Amino acid sequence: MKARRILLVILLIAGIVVAGLTGASCAEKQKTVSKIEIIDGSFEEVYAVDQKIDFAKAKILVTYTDRTTATIPVTQEMVSGFDTSVAGRTGTITVTYQGKTATFAYRVQASGTSDTPFRLSMRATGKTLNVSAGSVAAAGNLYVIRFSVVVAEGVSVASVVNARPDWEMRYHTQGTVTTILLYSPEGDTPLAEDGDLVRLTLEGAGGTTVRIQSASVTDGTRDLAVPASSVQFPA
Repeated sequence: MKARRILLVILLIAGIVVAGLTGASCAEKQKTVSKIEIIDGSFEEVYAVDQKIDFAKAKILVTYTDRTTATIPVTQEMVSGFDTSVAGRTGTITVTYQGKTATFAYRVQASGTSDTPFRLSMRATGKTLNVSAGSVAAAGNLYVIRFSVVVAEGVSVASVVNARPDWEMRYHTQGTVTTILLYSPEGDTPLAEDGDLVRLTLEGAGGTTVRIQSASVTDGTRDLAVPASSVQFPA
């Protein structure tokens, strides 16, 4: 009987040691995250006042240092910078996972926002990104254009040049989001014709997708929502 008890103790100790080794082995095999990207459709570009994020749709693509990937659901704890309490505001959702971040620009819908035939398009050439206006005549008189250019993690905006000398430009870069404001300096010279609005020089954009989000125009009385657009830079 004593020998049996000793055998049971030995087996129990062996089990603990094996479990410890297994845990250590799993820890050693844990992958290191290289980057994360927000999957299209995860977040809305325009939210209503007090609207919440639909986390059932929110996902990120995780790329590991061994070049494997995985799709991970986004949880509330991973998100910062989201606030829909004030109509008309713009903001940036930041998703953080294992020390890596990805951002997404959004806008809270202001009262009176409606559709417009005005469109923004992008053209990628080398390191240059041209943002152009389209359907200006059909949209009527426009006095303010605001939009956010969103790049991938690791891509930087080296310069932003105004291609419309008759209009003023202001811009601000925070992380992967550059918010650009173009406007009539006196408020009485509407956008006259289709064509380039701004030219951005990007570093490290090869093979990545650049997006325009949170775009809107003002006709003097209303803010009008403009659809998002994207372009793939050549590798």
